Amino acid sequence: MADKLNATKAVLDKANILPWLRLGTKKDGGAVISTGPHEVKIVSDRLVKKFDRKTNKDVPAIEYVFEENGVQKRYTAKIMGENGSVSYFIQKMGEFNIGDIITLEMRKNGPKNYIDVNGTNGGEADEIPIINADGEDDIPVVEDDISNDQFDVKDIPF
Repeated sequence: MADKLNATKAVLDKANILPWLRLGTKKDGGAVISTGPHEVKIVSDRLVKKFDRKTNKDVPAIEYVFEENGVQKRYTAKIMGENGSVSYFIQKMGEFNIGDIITLEMRKNGPKNYIDVNGTNGGEADEIPIINADGEDDIPVVEDDISNDQFDVKDIPF
């Protein structure tokens, strides 16, 4: 078993920086591969600003904290979809409550990937496109630029 980086872990713990829930990993050449199903407990959510690489601007997002195997992890999703309305992932998450157990899994559907969201309050799995055919993605396979500045709901452009 590998030795842990104790000093690094202590700094991250003190700064309250949680690891990312990684639903996919980016391979050489840009392909994103699923890490399989993740059964998680919803711990919290909050409005944040997320840097959008397409527009080079901060956009409203929701950062979720999930608990997976006793470890709290974060996952961030942009509020607005490419079509200009609230993303389906955000709509689907609105069906659940703090403490609910859900399963998130990245799946492939042709040129796009989507996230299956299953839970006791959410019904059947739903396809949530989050990767464009051009390879641009919203899956935090590497640490995204998240600002500690929070958006207020009144600041969301709709």
